Amino acid sequence: MKLSGFRFLSCMAVLAVLANAIALFPAPVRAGFEPQAPHGGVLVPVGDDFAHVELVLDPKEGSLSAYILDGEAEEVVPLKQPVLLVRLAGFPKTFKLKAVVSPLSGEKPGETSSYTLTDPALKGIGPLSGVLVWININGNVFRDLPFQFPAKNG
Repeated sequence: MKLSGFRFLSCMAVLAVLANAIALFPAPVRAGFEPQAPHGGVLVPVGDDFAHVELVLDPKEGSLSAYILDGEAEEVVPLKQPVLLVRLAGFPKTFKLKAVVSPLSGEKPGETSSYTLTDPALKGIGPLSGVLVWININGNVFRDLPFQFPAKNG
C-alpha cells in the first residue's frame, strides 16, 4: 500500500505527538532508582515499592516520627488511621505514634501522612531495631514491617 504525501505527513505528525506524550509521562519505575529518605531517616519499604514509611529517630529529644511516602519516597500519602504501632527490640511495650495534622499542608484529622511520639525511654538510645506492627494504605494492610537504626547497607 502506497501512502500519499498527505497521509505520510499525517502519520508522522501523530507519531511526533505520541513521542512527546511519552516524554511527558515517563515510566513510573526508573531503572537503578534507589529512593532516598527526605527527612534523613530510615526508609521502611511497604510491599514491592508500593509505598515507604520513613522513620526518624531523635535520641536527644526521645522522639520517633514517621512519614508515609509513595513508592519512590517523593510524595506524601495521607492515611485515615489515627496511630501507628511500633515494637522496638528490648522494650516491653508497644509504642504509639499519633497522627499529626498540618493545616499548612492541607492535611486534616483522618487524613494525614505524619505521625510522632516523644517518650523518655527513647532518650539517649543507640542502634535499635523493630517492626511497624501494621499500616493500612488505601485499603491495603501490611503487617510486621522490619526496620533498623542505623539502616543496614545492602
